[in-house]
Amino acid sequence: MSKSVYIEDIFDQFHSLISSQQLLVTNQDLTATYSLHDYCANDEKSLTSNQANYLLKILSRYKNESFDLGLDYKSEISNPIWKKPFRTLDLSKKVFVKVDDQKKIWICLKFPFSLKETFDNEVKNERSNSENNRWDHEKKLRMIEAYKHNIMHVNEFVNYHNFDIDNTFLDLVSSVEEIWQQQDSIMPYARADEHRVILVNAVNDAIEAFESKKTGIREQDIFLAKTMGFPLKSEKPLSTLVECVSVNSANQFWLKENSKFFDLHRSAGGRSAVILDKNTKNLLEWLKQFISDAEIAGCKDEIKICFRESEKENSHINSWIKENRLGGKVDEGNIYIFLQKPPKWLFKNKIDVKIIGTNCYVPPLSDAIVSTWIFNHPCLCYLGEVKPTVIRNFKIVKL
Repeated sequence: MSKSVYIEDIFDQFHSLISSQQLLVTNQDLTATYSLHDYCANDEKSLTSNQANYLLKILSRYKNESFDLGLDYKSEISNPIWKKPFRTLDLSKKVFVKVDDQKKIWICLKFPFSLKETFDNEVKNERSNSENNRWDHEKKLRMIEAYKHNIMHVNEFVNYHNFDIDNTFLDLVSSVEEIWQQQDSIMPYARADEHRVILVNAVNDAIEAFESKKTGIREQDIFLAKTMGFPLKSEKPLSTLVECVSVNSANQFWLKENSKFFDLHRSAGGRSAVILDKNTKNLLEWLKQFISDAEIAGCKDEIKICFRESEKENSHINSWIKENRLGGKVDEGNIYIFLQKPPKWLFKNKIDVKIIGTNCYVPPLSDAIVSTWIFNHPCLCYLGEVKPTVIRNFKIVKL
């Protein structure tokens, strides 16, 4: 028999039966019971009507077991009486802008929980993290740092979901649109025709550096411009792989076929490096396939394998390298293959590597120097059928 007519008190007794392990419930109901009990027992909290209905369903599900343990509430849940009024959910949607003491501009959004997943999927940015995308518990606001997110994506989101839009946010959107309209006279980019490649909106030092390094070969020069921070801007459809790379501000790419790597290597000119995962299964078979594809592409003679396995591995890789003449002087090659990480001589000799390839699923991060080199390299290519893992703050483009 229950000691109170109020459902909250009955649920408290129900909770005690579970806590004392007299009553066994499913894991799902156990988690919900503890969560709902927190609302019932706390004077500053109250249930919503949906939570109340869920609570009654749990009580109804175990009414017979509870009755056997001396807690009879069958009549009470058929006509429930609640001690506290239900909490009304704030379903309002609004957006405004505020500037904090450090002069950072924040977009503040208020919306119901049901929109959270949609917001995260539509507005989340590659540069987004807990520092520039946070929840203000006191004010019940999602706050995102304006210039660490795509403001136009936020604008599309709030308009589509019928937010109450403050003038401060409208002013911010207007300023971004104005910049977009003027980007051709502000943002650095490269233009190319059949005869030459030119840098647009470039400072004199950049122009001088480009002029000193360019080869006069169109594909090599648009790749050079991209590596210098001047992505290609083309009004014509892209026709080559190097164009697809050069129009991207991203620096990480996924190539499912080795043939594309060799295509890009030839187009860019210069040297490339391939870093192999030390845990590669059937490493010798991987190398054989890579060399076979290189031979088809006409690049086999450019390859130098710059590692040797210890004798205890007994994988026959060393003898295979010798038989196929893939060793020898590194300065005679243009495609270097390393295991796990590049050697110190690559950096000591200041060898200019145009493209990094790897069969790793994530960037091979063996030490600080290598990590910095890889993450800041203008063209990192993941090789293989398996889709690479996206690292926070970076974008991987499939080619």
